[in-house]
Amino acid sequence: MCANLANFSVTRDNFLFGIKPDYGGPNSQLPSKGKEEEILMAALKRIIGVVLIVIAAIVAIQTVFEPIYHTSTDDSPYSSAWDYINPLSAISIILGVIFGYIRMSRAGADSSVQEFIAGNIMFYGFMFAAIIFFWNWFGISDIGSGFTAVGHNTRSLIWIIFDAILPLLNGAMGMHLIRSSASE
Repeated sequence: MCANLANFSVTRDNFLFGIKPDYGGPNSQLPSKGKEEEILMAALKRIIGVVLIVIAAIVAIQTVFEPIYHTSTDDSPYSSAWDYINPLSAISIILGVIFGYIRMSRAGADSSVQEFIAGNIMFYGFMFAAIIFFWNWFGISDIGSGFTAVGHNTRSLIWIIFDAILPLLNGAMGMHLIRSSASE
């Protein structure tokens, strides 16, 4: 293996601007398959982290500013922007559950108590968000239109709770993914 490969790291400029590292000239060896996979996984984690943070910002901004620009009626209790935001929320929940499970399962006996608690909170927090989100989303869709055990006030309360918790979970998981990919 080339001596310069030991000094190779994925930096912000490498990732954002596509700058290729110098491997030491024409006779040097390219990185091993395992190193390429690590670089790819670090880049993927960074991209997913950014996506989660962007979705967190979208949900938080919409939650705060919807009462300012949207007048609720019986026919239109929510802004039509949620029709576009809800699928993004579903994607972020699925990603959060996956990466929360990975983080929780890696917190073993040699991990700190802080990492153990953080991993469990992220995983179970995303599971809680998934349950209330999909229950509410299916309930307002055509699929669950026959379910009348709860009224609109209950659904509105669930949306408020969900819209408050998702940006926090997404932001925390997104920052974790960005930071962990930078340290690998």
